[in-house]
Amino acid sequence: MPARDYDAIVVGASFGGLAVARELQGEVLLLDRNEVGSVQTSACGTPLWVPEALGVSDSVLQVHDRLVIRTPTRTVRYDLSAVPFCTFDYRAFCEGLLAQCRVRFLRTSVSGIQDGAVVTGAGRFTAPVIVDCSGWRRALVGGAGAEPARRHHSFGLETHTSLQDEGLTFLLDRRLIPQGLGWIFPVGHGSLVGLGSYAGRSKLKPALDRLLRDHGMAAGSYHGTYFPNRPLRSTVGRVFAVGPRAARVQVLLDRDGAAGVLVERSRVPGVVSGQVSSQAAGAEDLVLKYVPERSDVVVGDVVVTSGIDRIYPKGLVVGRVRFVGKGSGLFRDIRVEPSARFDRLEEVLVVRLAREPLDTPRSVE
Repeated sequence: MPARDYDAIVVGASFGGLAVARELQGEVLLLDRNEVGSVQTSACGTPLWVPEALGVSDSVLQVHDRLVIRTPTRTVRYDLSAVPFCTFDYRAFCEGLLAQCRVRFLRTSVSGIQDGAVVTGAGRFTAPVIVDCSGWRRALVGGAGAEPARRHHSFGLETHTSLQDEGLTFLLDRRLIPQGLGWIFPVGHGSLVGLGSYAGRSKLKPALDRLLRDHGMAAGSYHGTYFPNRPLRSTVGRVFAVGPRAARVQVLLDRDGAAGVLVERSRVPGVVSGQVSSQAAGAEDLVLKYVPERSDVVVGDVVVTSGIDRIYPKGLVVGRVRFVGKGSGLFRDIRVEPSARFDRLEEVLVVRLAREPLDTPRSVE
């Protein structure tokens, strides 16, 4: 079948794909292997202003002005009345967004890109703008049959129960799930109860069933999926001067710049910056500073942003440790090979931060 031209092609018809398609004009093709809203990929909790701003308020099931965090030793309650959250119906939310899109929706599988065309079960399609919003499957950028890498993906599993409750609850208990958390999200008629593993463990049903038994709840149908827990692209730098048609970017290699980071494996904190001059470990290596001599850092460790500098979001990939040696003072001499190829950059993604501080807890028990 010959290729057909569109102005834009969007692969994936969940939140990301629908949000992109909603903003596009011209002839737009939206592709997904499932009907829109038929396969839930979210616990469906968000600030109330989100569905209101998107024009899908009819999807809201319950509004929440309280957040509860439970650990084995204490319970913390937050007042959300200033910015209430809500739980919503996934299908209604997605179908509401689709109704606002000027697109052709086609239910078909996507196997990749070949000779500039998106290859699907319904034929080949071309467009100057192609957006992959297929989630962890990465139908285009990852190739056919891409499997999630645990270090880059979390996994969540949840079920619907008859529990009636008020407020959103998160459960932090290593005995229940190490490297993860549980949640109870009331949805009007009953609650969604689930577990999420930051380590990408997918066999969560035994632990979830145990949680349900402990709370005297019976499970309904289960649904679960992988989802990325951080961007897979490398961190390049930050925008510090913006004009009408261009911007200046301070890259991580700049010796006058710095970024707060963590060693992903051992959670050792530090600061990376560019070098003053070329060193044996590599002219374009970053220097990892302020790491004490006895800290657990080895060659090959992945370094990610910590978020403590309030410039870079937490969890962005910076690079890998290339060299660890004895420093001249209290700190180790550590060099990091950037994961970004600064000599080959053509395009970058600009991430805008708009964070509101969470209110202080109303009570701690």
